[in-house]
Amino acid sequence: VTIGNTGVVTIDQVGDNGIEDIIGSNAGQITITNVSDEALNTGGSTFTNESTGIINLSGAGEDCIDIGDVLVNEGTVIANNCDNQTIVDGTFNNNTGAILSADGLISSSSTVFADSSILEISNSPGCITFTQGEDFSGAILRFEIEGTNICTEYDDIEVGGILTLTDAVLELSGSYTPQLDDEFIIFQNDNTIDAVVGTFAGLSE
Repeated sequence: VTIGNTGVVTIDQVGDNGIEDIIGSNAGQITITNVSDEALNTGGSTFTNESTGIINLSGAGEDCIDIGDVLVNEGTVIANNCDNQTIVDGTFNNNTGAILSADGLISSSSTVFADSSILEISNSPGCITFTQGEDFSGAILRFEIEGTNICTEYDDIEVGGILTLTDAVLELSGSYTPQLDDEFIIFQNDNTIDAVVGTFAGLSE
């Protein structure tokens, strides 16, 4: 299946999976909301979201995205408010210039962020949790700060292993003006056993 750059697929309130065993590519727009099961299941082949492609998934009764093999994102993937996990199984490749906007739990077998790929929290401020360690080297990480309460007033990323930040680009937004002694924990990992490797580009610590 190939969805061209003028193609639009909209699925809402379906009592099953939104799209199941999809293969091929998307250069248009896919919107899937309020389905009772998984929003998008890529089956056993590689699926590519091309540079003009926008995939917007929310409100699934199970997972937002179930990757059977590999999902290559060169465009924009937005996934949030799914009852189970945001991305599960397979490999999610966020290529250079691509945007992953997500919240909730990501337990894909591998999540790869290329140089200058973008990760942001959808429904920001909010939180996103990776079940394993993540290498964000050279990626662009966006955080919104609107107050001092984690996950409700400012964004947070949690990883379940080694966190690598070598030359990652930190982008901050928000209207909050920090006060003396304010603290913002924008990353968490199980740091009793796992390390934080590297620093943001242009920042010494």
